[in-house]
Amino acid sequence: MTLPDDVPDDEGDLVAEYVTGLQHTRVHRSAHDGFLWWHRPGALHPGPLAAPAAAAVPDLSGVPGAALLATPVPAGGGLLHRAP
Repeated sequence: MTLPDDVPDDEGDLVAEYVTGLQHTRVHRSAHDGFLWWHRPGALHPGPLAAPAAAAVPDLSGVPGAALLATPVPAGGGLLHRAP
C-alpha cells in the first residue's frame, strides 16, 4: 500500500498499518530519514480530521532534551506527520 498521491514524494517502506472504524493509519519510513505517519478518518468517523494550528506550537528544537511535537499537515484526505 502507498500513501495518497498528494503526499510529498519521500515515502519509503510500509512499517505498520492500523485500521479501526474511527481511524486508518499508515506508517512509512521516509526516504530522507525518519518516518511518515499518515492517518485519515475511518469508515465510522463522522467527519474529516482537523490539523492543529502549527503556529501555536512553540519551537523547542534548540532546547536540549525537549520533547518535540510533530504537527500534521493536511494530505490525501487525512493528516501527515513527519517524525525523526
